[in-house]
Amino acid sequence: MASPISPKPCVPSRGPHRSDRAARITAVIVNYKVADQVLDAVASIERQALPIDLHLVDNSVCARQAQRLRATGLPVLENRENVGFGRACNQVYRATQSDYVLLLNPDARLLPEALAAMRAHLDVHPEVAAVGPRPYWDAARQFLLPPIRMPSSTTLPVLSLPGRAGAALRRRLSLAWRARALRFWCAEQPLRQDCLSGGHVLLRRSAVDAAGGLFDPRFFLYWEDVDLFRRLRAIGARADLLPAAGVVHPFGASSRTETPPTPNPSLPGRALYMAKHHRWSSRIADLLGKIQWHQPPRPRSAGACALPNPIPHAWQQHWCIELSPDPLFLWPLGLLGRGPTLRWPQSLPDWVARGEAYARLGPATGAQGKLIVVPPPVLS
Repeated sequence: MASPISPKPCVPSRGPHRSDRAARITAVIVNYKVADQVLDAVASIERQALPIDLHLVDNSVCARQAQRLRATGLPVLENRENVGFGRACNQVYRATQSDYVLLLNPDARLLPEALAAMRAHLDVHPEVAAVGPRPYWDAARQFLLPPIRMPSSTTLPVLSLPGRAGAALRRRLSLAWRARALRFWCAEQPLRQDCLSGGHVLLRRSAVDAAGGLFDPRFFLYWEDVDLFRRLRAIGARADLLPAAGVVHPFGASSRTETPPTPNPSLPGRALYMAKHHRWSSRIADLLGKIQWHQPPRPRSAGACALPNPIPHAWQQHWCIELSPDPLFLWPLGLLGRGPTLRWPQSLPDWVARGEAYARLGPATGAQGKLIVVPPPVLS
């Protein structure tokens, strides 16, 4: 286990603190060189009209960033180095005692009354350890973020299996994920989940304590939330999506820094998670990955002309388009619609403009049958 890092003392800011230490909710926002985004996230919390003990943690090691945060009048914890998301959250968690803990990414914005709805849900349902709002990718609330999946022991081997048999199994896995995403996107009542995003979640402290504490400090960035929810599930605690609450989270903005990004910053976290919980599965996947097999071609852009318009008649009552940078739709954005006409939102992800997107169209409800995928999947 990594050794603890001693942060600088909390820097007193000028003027009165806007944080309420007697509040039942502690909120944590971790900053890494995105202070402007933090200010917007703070504003979205303060518009909730609830007493909140709000804390900021700065991993930037930058005087200008710290100064911007201190100007909010909130408690700011400045670390001498970037200790990562999980350990920064742990610092505030250990220093506070509120009933509930809100984790919010700097690029996430709670919608009005979201926090009151989530707190009320936890108040009424003591068996629920965590509740998350319905997550939207864009400010217009047209694209929906997908549910967070908790991988099983067979997930990585299936994703690594070569040949037509592997391709067929991956297609079945992808369709199962689509069915789960549709339940998540179309839910009108609270929906039980295996896992919720650590970027916008309200946690019950007593349940987190019973599960061994907040985040495993070995996770620097990504997958610490999946590990937490696996531990919560092991003690029989429940996690719910609450459609009555909403958040806008253009996923990916918080990881953009002044330095060139790594190819996939989530891979170290995934490797640690699989080694911790699915060691043999991870080893089998590594062996299968060394087998040479045909790779699918680079995806083409999924522009408006790539999908049928009008929508097929049988699907016009309620249809769904998934957009993903991955041909298996491992991480898709969902666009729900009704009627014959497909109108793309004005705001689209960068990877769509770069020609790195797949699109999948089908009914949002009822029997799924054959779906339209652009470009068509490669089966071998």
